[in-house]
Amino acid sequence: KSLNLSRCEQLTTLPAALGALTALQTLNLPWCRGLRVLPAELGALTALTTLNLERCGGLTALPAALGALTRLQILNLPWCTGLAALPAELGALKALKMLDLKFCEGLTALPAKLGVLMALKTLDLLGCKGLTTLPAEIGALMALEKLNVSYCRKLTALPAELGALTALKMLDISMCNGLTALPAELGALTWMKTLDLHDCMALTALPASLGALTGLMTLDLRKCEALTALPASLGLLTGLKKLNLFECKALVALPDSLGALTALENLDLSRCSELTVLPAELGALAALKEMNLQGCFAMHTPPPAVARAGTAAVLQYLRDLAKGSA
Repeated sequence: KSLNLSRCEQLTTLPAALGALTALQTLNLPWCRGLRVLPAELGALTALTTLNLERCGGLTALPAALGALTRLQILNLPWCTGLAALPAELGALKALKMLDLKFCEGLTALPAKLGVLMALKTLDLLGCKGLTTLPAEIGALMALEKLNVSYCRKLTALPAELGALTALKMLDISMCNGLTALPAELGALTWMKTLDLHDCMALTALPASLGALTGLMTLDLRKCEALTALPASLGLLTGLKKLNLFECKALVALPDSLGALTALENLDLSRCSELTVLPAELGALAALKEMNLQGCFAMHTPPPAVARAGTAAVLQYLRDLAKGSA
């Protein structure tokens, strides 16, 4: 039920007779870097549930016949750097749960037909540096729980249709240096637990609608160097446990509303070099275990000596400040 041809690096083609293995469930071909083409007969492997083509960098195309693999649940194509396009027939993979396209750097677009993959739970596009847009049809992926578009450096915008992904739990948009804004529709993703935006260096603002993400537990904004302010609506994220603002060099102030983040356990403000004052309201963060203020050289409230004394001392200072006794 399983065929493993891993690291057959001199293999340039597969025999058409492979299509006769109608009971085959798993076909592993990782690191077959000499493989140039897949036979159309692979479409006859109707029992196949897993197809692994990781690091088959010589592949330039996938046969349309793969659309006949109606039981396929996992399609692994990471580091298939020679792929320039995906066949529209992949939209026929009704059982597909995971599509891994990490570092398929030759891809410039995704077929609109991917929007009909109703069982898809994970779509990984990490490092697809050639992608310039995501199809609006991606918003039809009702089962999608994890979407990774990290390091897609040519992406300049995200489709508003992402707001329709109501099952989404994890969205990674980190290192998308071409993004200057996020669609307000992201606020509809109320099941989301993790939003990763680190190293989105051109991002200048966050939509106020992010305050509607009431299930969010982790918000990573590390090295969003153009971000000058945070929306007050972030104070509505009452389930947030971790907020990372490391090296947000342009951030000049924090909204008082952050004091309402009653579940917050970790707040990283290190190397926020323009921050001068912490709002006294942060003293109400009863669940906070760690606040990192290292490298906040412009900060005078709390004073440096208090900041060096640790999280408990900072929180006490801010509580006293709120009472007028600091």
